[in-house]
Amino acid sequence: MEWLLRKKKLWKYVDGSVKRPVLTQTNVADVEKFDEQSEIAQATIILAIEPSQQQHIRDCGTAQDVWEKLKAAFEPKSRPRMMQLTRALIDNKCSETEPMEDYVTRTKRLAAQLKEAGLEFNDDQLTTILIANLPSSYDSVASAIMCWDESSNSLSEQEKHRKR
Repeated sequence: MEWLLRKKKLWKYVDGSVKRPVLTQTNVADVEKFDEQSEIAQATIILAIEPSQQQHIRDCGTAQDVWEKLKAAFEPKSRPRMMQLTRALIDNKCSETEPMEDYVTRTKRLAAQLKEAGLEFNDDQLTTILIANLPSSYDSVASAIMCWDESSNSLSEQEKHRKR
């Protein structure tokens, strides 16, 4: 969201680096421009979040207020956020009709969010979660993948043994 606002040259209205001018008789246009840009920034943020999350920002009057409230509610390093993301990753099921690319992308996104929050899963753990949440129609593929890991490990061990 930050980068979208930066692209639209609205971030300064969110981060507070530009303050609303005090209204005088000579700067009415500047104040109106600030209010308009701040309102566009606020609308951009609000339209990007799910309606169920809009409860956090109901009483906000400015784009900066909206951003601060959302930041407080979804601070990446909070324990509730880690719990929410961990549950989402573990419960992240792939349906029979879902494109595999969507499922893998969603899983990687959740893993990246968890890493940002301070909880990192290693590749083996993520692979296990990814495979475990595949639909039952992928059971044979999942078995083959698991066997491949064991086979490749066995081959590596054999190579080490031969070099001795």
